[in-house]
Amino acid sequence: WALQGSYGAIHSPEQLKAEVDTQRGTVSASYHKAWEQNNWQTTLAWGVNANDPGRTLHGFLLESTVNLKKTHTVFGRAETVEKDELFPEGDPLYDKEFQVNKVSLGYIYDLPEWQRMQWGIGGLGSLHFLPNRLDDSYDDTPFSFMIFVRTKL
Repeated sequence: WALQGSYGAIHSPEQLKAEVDTQRGTVSASYHKAWEQNNWQTTLAWGVNANDPGRTLHGFLLESTVNLKKTHTVFGRAETVEKDELFPEGDPLYDKEFQVNKVSLGYIYDLPEWQRMQWGIGGLGSLHFLPNRLDDSYDDTPFSFMIFVRTKL
């Protein structure tokens, strides 16, 4: 197990809202289990931004990774955040608060180690769940994906 907590007082962190200061806090717990040639890691985290002037906005995430026999890695993440800076000043939805949710799932196939490097080929897909009021700007269920190559030294 690993536990973490942090706090920061940040003066004017956003360029577009230079008059806003933020008190930021985070707490997370991570768990790691290893057996034979397998590993599993999971993290649950919470964060908060208390803006002055402004709202207090929260975010949560749960992510997990399973690596089987140093070859197959499956990973996923679910997160939910409160956002109030999705639109520029002058837009009718400027400074409105929205709950934004995202679920991601991915896979990596690791090739055998070669000259102290291990290459992997993977893919990741994400599905966003947004309030209906954002459909005109962000589509009704935005989906994104990527295919990638990685190396571990």
